[in-house]
Amino acid sequence: MLAAVVLLPIVLTSDPAAPEPRTGAYMAYDSARGETLLFGGWTRADTQSPATYPADLWAWDGKRWRRLDPPSGTERPIGRDVPVMAFDAMRKRLVMFGGRRRADGASPGWENDVWEWDGVRWHRIAAASSPRVLHPTALYDPQRRRVVVYGGGILSDSGAFNGFSRTLWEWDGARWNARDSTGPDLPPAGATVPSAGGLLFMMGQVGVNRAAPAAASRLWLWNGTAWTDHADGPPFNNLQAIAGAPDGSLFFYQAWEDWRTTAVLHVRDARGAWRHVEEALNPGVRNTQAAAWDARRQRLVLFGGSTRDGKLLDDTWEFDGRHWTKR
Repeated sequence: MLAAVVLLPIVLTSDPAAPEPRTGAYMAYDSARGETLLFGGWTRADTQSPATYPADLWAWDGKRWRRLDPPSGTERPIGRDVPVMAFDAMRKRLVMFGGRRRADGASPGWENDVWEWDGVRWHRIAAASSPRVLHPTALYDPQRRRVVVYGGGILSDSGAFNGFSRTLWEWDGARWNARDSTGPDLPPAGATVPSAGGLLFMMGQVGVNRAAPAAASRLWLWNGTAWTDHADGPPFNNLQAIAGAPDGSLFFYQAWEDWRTTAVLHVRDARGAWRHVEEALNPGVRNTQAAAWDARRQRLVLFGGSTRDGKLLDDTWEFDGRHWTKR
């Protein structure tokens, strides 16, 4: 007797399975839902095509990417290069602001809107003009329960670079407050929250490491009232992705400078000791990649970026504390 065969309909979908190749995207870990969120960056069909700016939001759960589409008819932010993002753990919202984009090949336009993602949809925060800075560092301060933004390039009304910001800003969900304006006059690359308290920022030395690793980076501690020059860090020239972990660790993937012959992951543990991981299997030479620490799975997640010959990447890598794995 032949078994009955049930023919199921084939459902075709054009939805992508992962973010398209891009550089300049940002990631932040959603501690309320246990997934890593990615937004922004720019892409193009080939090296001769103009840049486009995806406005999609993605979530990585450790197994697959999932596009998070807001309900039909609700507003969403426009796509942009190098947006600034941090997750507000108390309010369970992703905070995103700033970034830049080009319009019809014109000079980059600088955005100053503020948006929050609540897990279901985007909300634009009315009358909440953000600091006009490019490439600042953002993180969540669990003691003051605020998203903190420090440093970055100051932008004029025309979008021109006008020095580095020394202002530390706090976001309370409705407005920006300038908490301090006496910070180091250095570009920040990343930050973490030490177990002893305060906020620890890793900052570079402008221009001095272009040809060779001539000067160490600096780690500056903000204790809520004053800044302290805290310790040395690895020398670098180009801004590359850095992720902080809840225990105060820092993860810095470096591969872009011409004087680096191999890619290296610098890991600063919660005690303040550095180790340098160089393996044959690694994400390779790239810049403006996105990175975040997955606290639930205890993994560093790295996505995308661009190579020296201009190729845009769409691969996902994870570091488990010892080794890299391409996912």
